[in-house]
Amino acid sequence: MLSPNFKNCSLSFEEAIKDTPAFRQGVILFSEELDEISKWSDSVSKTFKTYVEDYNRFNETFMSLSKKFSSNKFPCLIDPQILNPIAVSMMTFSTLQMKSLESLQETFTTNMTSIQSFLNQIKDIKETRKQMDKAMEKYDSSLLKYAGFSKTRDPSTFTEHQYSLNEFKKQYNLLAIDFVQKCMCLKLSVDPLVTSKIFPPLSEFLLFYEENLQIMNGLTTVAKEFEKSLAEESETLNVATVQSMATKWKENCIDKLARDESKGKIDSLSLTIDTALEKEGYLFRKVDQKWYRRYFSIRNGFFEAQSVKTPSMSGPLNVLLCNVKQNTTEDRRYCFEVATHSETYLLQAQSEKEMDSWIKVFENAKKHETLPDDQLEIDSSSKATSMSELQLDVKIDEADTDLRPIVQPSDKPILYADTALQKKNVELHALLKSVPPTDIVLDVFSTALQRDLLLQGKLFVTQNRLCFYSNILGFVNIVVIFLQDISDICQKVGSLHTTVTITTTTGVSYIFKAYSKVDRSFTILNIVWKNSLSENPVTPQELLDQCNFIAMDRSKTLHRFDTDKEKLLSPGLVQSPSDFIASETYSWSLPASIPVPLGPLECGCKTHLEKIENSIIVPVSVKELHETLFGSLQSEWNDFFDKQRSITNRVESAWTNDELPSQTIEFVLPVNNPMLKMKELKLYETKVYLKKEDYLVYVVEVKGTTPDAPFGDCFSTNTRYCLTWNTSDTSRLSGSTELIFCKSTMMKSIIRANAAKAMSDSFATLQSDLVTFLKQKKGSSSSATDLEWVLPDSIIPPVGEVVCGCASHLSKVESDILLQAPVSKVYETLFGSLCGPFWAAFDKKRGITRNIQI
Repeated sequence: MLSPNFKNCSLSFEEAIKDTPAFRQGVILFSEELDEISKWSDSVSKTFKTYVEDYNRFNETFMSLSKKFSSNKFPCLIDPQILNPIAVSMMTFSTLQMKSLESLQETFTTNMTSIQSFLNQIKDIKETRKQMDKAMEKYDSSLLKYAGFSKTRDPSTFTEHQYSLNEFKKQYNLLAIDFVQKCMCLKLSVDPLVTSKIFPPLSEFLLFYEENLQIMNGLTTVAKEFEKSLAEESETLNVATVQSMATKWKENCIDKLARDESKGKIDSLSLTIDTALEKEGYLFRKVDQKWYRRYFSIRNGFFEAQSVKTPSMSGPLNVLLCNVKQNTTEDRRYCFEVATHSETYLLQAQSEKEMDSWIKVFENAKKHETLPDDQLEIDSSSKATSMSELQLDVKIDEADTDLRPIVQPSDKPILYADTALQKKNVELHALLKSVPPTDIVLDVFSTALQRDLLLQGKLFVTQNRLCFYSNILGFVNIVVIFLQDISDICQKVGSLHTTVTITTTTGVSYIFKAYSKVDRSFTILNIVWKNSLSENPVTPQELLDQCNFIAMDRSKTLHRFDTDKEKLLSPGLVQSPSDFIASETYSWSLPASIPVPLGPLECGCKTHLEKIENSIIVPVSVKELHETLFGSLQSEWNDFFDKQRSITNRVESAWTNDELPSQTIEFVLPVNNPMLKMKELKLYETKVYLKKEDYLVYVVEVKGTTPDAPFGDCFSTNTRYCLTWNTSDTSRLSGSTELIFCKSTMMKSIIRANAAKAMSDSFATLQSDLVTFLKQKKGSSSSATDLEWVLPDSIIPPVGEVVCGCASHLSKVESDILLQAPVSKVYETLFGSLCGPFWAAFDKKRGITRNIQI
C-alpha cells in the first residue's frame, strides 16, 4: 500500500494497528520534529522579515547614492557623459531592487498565510497526540491489571475486564490511525509548500541578478571603449601639447598687440571679411543710457549675445529680420545699430575696421540665408568629428520620405499643454537633425534597446516616427522607425521589467525594455501607430490632445474644469433665446479644455461590490446623467422617483465639502408585505463620492439601513453607481450591490436571499424609471427610446468631431447649431422613418400645403 516515506521513524497504519515498539518510537521522534519545525518556522519568519526591512534600508541608501551621481554640479571638471551612464545604471539597478523588494514583501505576506495554516496543522497533530497518549495509558494500565488477575477469580470477571480492555484498545487504535493520517497529510503538504514558497523567490533573485549582470556588462563594455578612445585621443592631445599650444597663442597675442600698437589701432583677431558668414567678439551695447560690454556672435544665420551670468538679449535673432546700418547721431565713435520690427540695438565696436567687419558679415549672412540650396558651397574639409560625436550604431531609415504617406502637418502652430513635453520636442530636433520640424513629440519615455548589450536611452514618439536616442559615455546610438513600416507592436509584462517588441514589415524586430510602468506609453504607441495607418488620420494637434488626455492626471484638474464650466454658463454668453438653447445644450457637453476621449471610458474601480448588476446606455451625456441623479437636477428627479414609488417625507442634507463629499437622506417607503405588520418603513441612506472626474467619470456609493425593520439592525445594503462617458451624447450607467451583516443572526440566509433580490429589482426599476424620466423631460412622443439611435458595437466610435467631407459647399454657408440628439435620429426625423410627423408639424406652423411623392 502506498504511503509517505517517513525517514528515521516508522509511522504507518499497519504499525499503528500492531502497536509495535517501532511505532511508539516513531511517534516520539515525529513529535520532537514537530517541535523543532515549529521553532524553525517562527525563526525563519522573523529572520525573513528582518531581511526585508534591512533590504529596504539598503535600497533607500543605494537610491540616495544614485541621485548623487546623477546631480553633476561640476560638468567642467567631469564630463556628464561619463557620470550619466553610471547614474542611469545605478538607478536601473535600484529600480530592479525595488521590484525585487516588492516581490519579497508579497512573498512574505503570502508565506505567512501558508505558514499559519502549516502551524495550525501541527497544533492539531499535537492535540491528537495528547488524546492518543491518554488512551494509550488507559489501555496499558488496563492490560496490566487484566494480566495480573489470579486463576481462582470468577470467570465472569475475566469476561467483563476483557470487554473493557477491548474498548480501550479500540479507542487507542482509532486515535493512533487518526494520528498517522494527520502526520501523512502534513508530510504530503510540507514538500509542495517548500517548493512553491521558497523556489519562486530564489528564481526571482536569479532573474534579478541576471538583469543586473547584463546592465553591468553593458556598462563595462562601454567603459572599455571609452578608455580606448581616451588613449587614442591622448596621443594627439595631452598636457605637453596643451602647454605648447598655450605658448604659441601667447606669442601670437604679443605679436598681434605689437603690430596694432605700431599702427595706432586696437583691432580684434579676425579673418578676412569679404566672404565671412560668421563672426564673434566683444561689443558695447547701450541699455537705459548705460553702456555694457557683451560678447556677440553671428552663426548659422542668427545673431545673439552672451554675458557672464545671463544673455543680454531675450534670444537669438534671425539675420533676415535685422536691418544693420551705421549710427551717426550717437556721441560715441564706431557705433552701428541692429533694428528689428520690435526693438533697436545700439552697438559700439572698438575700431572703424571692426564696425565695418560686423556690418559686412551681417550682409553676407543675410545674402547666404536667401540663396537657394543648390548655390551654397559646402566645405567638406571643415567637418570635424569629436569624441562626443562618435557613433557605435546609427540606424536611420533612408527611404524616400516624399513617397511615404505621412500625417500632414497643420498650418496652425502646435499648442503644448505640457511645457515639459514641449522641451522634449526641442530636444529631439536638436539631437536628430534628420527629423523634420513638422514632426512633433507626442510622448517620450526612458527605455533600453536590446542589442548585444542593453543601450539605455529615450524613445521619442512623433506622429510619423519612433526615434530612439542613446548616449553612453559619448557613444551615440540612434534608431529611427517609420510608423508606416511597423507591422506589429506587442507588450509583455514581467516581474522586473516590461518588454515592448516592435516588428517592421521587413521582419526586423526592435526589443525595448522598461523598468518602470509603461502602460500609458504603450497605449499612446498603439494610438499613434494606428492613426498613421488610417486613411483619414487626425491632425497632429488633435493627436497631441488625445495623448495628453491619456497622460494627464485628470483628478488634479477638476477645479480647472469647473471654472471652465462657470465661464461657459456665465450670463454674458446668452444673447437670445436661440443662444440660450445652444448654451444649455453645451453646458452638458465636454468643455474645450478637456480633450475628447478616444472611446467609451471605464469607471476605474479596482473592485466592485459583491453582485454586478446590468448596465445600460443612457441617451444623455454623462454630465447630465450625473446632474440628474446627484447634482443640480436631483430634486426634479427625486419628485418623479418618489411619485413612482409612493415615497414620502424625504429629507436631504447638503453635500459636505470633504475630500470625499457625502450626503445623508431619510424617507418613508410604503410596505406591501403581508408578512409584516407595519405599513410603511423609514429608510436612511448615505451617499459618498468615491470618484469624480467632471464630464467623464463619476462613482457614487450609497449605504442604506432600515433599523425599524425586523432584524434591520443586523445588516445594511450598499449600492455603487458608476456613471461613465460613452459618447458625447450618451453615457453608461453601471451598478453593483452588496449586503453587509453587522450582527450575527439565525435568519442570515433568509435575509440574504430576500435582500439580494430586492436590491437587484430596485436597481433595475431605477434604470427603467430613469429612461422614462429623461424621455418625458425631452418631450419625446415616440414610443421608442433614444437607445435605438446609439452607435452599434460594429461601428468604432469616431475620435472627436466628424466633418461632412464635402469638397465644397454652396455659395452661401448658413450658421450651424448643436443638437442634443444622435445624428442617426436627426437624419430619420428630417429624411427617414420619422419625417412624416416632423414635416406635418413644420407645415402646420408655417401654413404650408405639402404633397409628398415616394
